[in-house]
Amino acid sequence: MENTTSIGIKDDILVIKVQGEMRAGNSFTLSELLPEYLEKVDRKLSILIDLADCTYMDSTSIGFIILLESRCRRYNAESVTVVNPSPNCVKHLQALSALDKLHIDTNRKVPAIQLFPLETGTRSFKKKQNIELMFDAHDILSELSEENRSEFEDLLNELKRVLDR
Repeated sequence: MENTTSIGIKDDILVIKVQGEMRAGNSFTLSELLPEYLEKVDRKLSILIDLADCTYMDSTSIGFIILLESRCRRYNAESVTVVNPSPNCVKHLQALSALDKLHIDTNRKVPAIQLFPLETGTRSFKKKQNIELMFDAHDILSELSEENRSEFEDLLNELKRVLDR
């Protein structure tokens, strides 16, 4: 299965569909696109993140979804819902204590909306905006559990050092 992140909008629903792996590059792309778009939308949107065909999620992508949900009011979004996460996604979310921090609907039919694939492979890990996203994503994950705090302590210190330079 090819790794693809697609997005589409119809009426008051914005769908993000992930097929294959969801990694930091996907989050970088979405974080560049979504805030600017959502700030200009003149109606409340429901954001559905379809993970039915997602086989893997890294910590940055999990933190990004939690950040998106926590910031949805600022972006004029009504809600962020993870839809039909695959068993692997549930395992990754559970491992980082994120299951109860997200609105998850395991039986939702995703509306038939035309989706357009996003280019996610060319995002730089050196861009300040992306480093800030990685920091914020892991910082919010660190707040969820002591295990996460311990797991991401060195990474957060290094990202902070790079950002402070």
